[in-house]
Amino acid sequence: MSDEFRLAAVAELPAVFDLRARAFKQGTADDWAASQERDPWRAAGADLVAKSEGRVVATVRVLARRIAGVDGELALAGFGDVASDPLVRGQGYVRRLLALAHERNRSAGYDVALLFTRSPWVYSGSAGFAALPAWWLDIDPRRAVVPDGRWIVEPADPRRHLPWLRQVYEQFGQGRPGYPVRGDAFWTHPARLTDASWTRFAQDSGGRVMAYLRVRRTPDGRVIVQECPYVASDAVGALMAAFGRDTDFADCSMVGGRLPHDHVLGAAGEWSIRDNAMVHAYTEAGDRLLAHMRDPANQRTVYWSGDSF
Repeated sequence: MSDEFRLAAVAELPAVFDLRARAFKQGTADDWAASQERDPWRAAGADLVAKSEGRVVATVRVLARRIAGVDGELALAGFGDVASDPLVRGQGYVRRLLALAHERNRSAGYDVALLFTRSPWVYSGSAGFAALPAWWLDIDPRRAVVPDGRWIVEPADPRRHLPWLRQVYEQFGQGRPGYPVRGDAFWTHPARLTDASWTRFAQDSGGRVMAYLRVRRTPDGRVIVQECPYVASDAVGALMAAFGRDTDFADCSMVGGRLPHDHVLGAAGEWSIRDNAMVHAYTEAGDRLLAHMRDPANQRTVYWSGDSF
């Protein structure tokens, strides 16, 4: 039986989720299926499979996203859940799937592709990706300074506070190339109502939300800043101080995340450059965005991971 490289059929998705659970040694097939259901843009994405002798031996998930470009919004193809059966690794199945994904993405009108990996060398060269160095900030929560007591920090209740968080998110994103663009599909999706991320917002004495902080703990115990937009920079110190006092994170001496280099938390942490982001442009607009993001003079560029990619 010959090998196949194509879009996954609905009936093949259980095998796709099972492979991902085995390949990443994390969760169950049901967990992976549930995670995909929480994607607000799930219907616009695609699951690609490689089959050999009738078995699913490799998978790639293309996640449909929008991103701020230099001159307007762009269509972003996020590459996720790149997995292969240990029995066939090194035989080129994933590379052929990536080539198929690039071909489909061009036809579908995507401007740029993005992939995050701890093995960037695997996706360079013939896999079609190039590294995109990005700022990373490690923050000691104990160094956060609250200038005064005028900020009220509270847990975010998705059923009540999402409009306020959305307003802060969108205001902070003005003029930031690379910023994930969200619409009603994201903010009204049922997954927002069950988001398990640690999320707190800071409001002033007039009840106006001026910043929020969203973090998550990874399976290996690290704590990641998923997003931290703000209208008033002083409010961020109050949020980080609240995080530092939270007993659920008493073991956390450092929290890190991809943040723009002009972020106010830079005063409370240490900057470094990470090379775990891989990119591929499909259009001239995508090329312009990547050139802009690579320019160290552009301090406002950012792509953070708060929308599940």
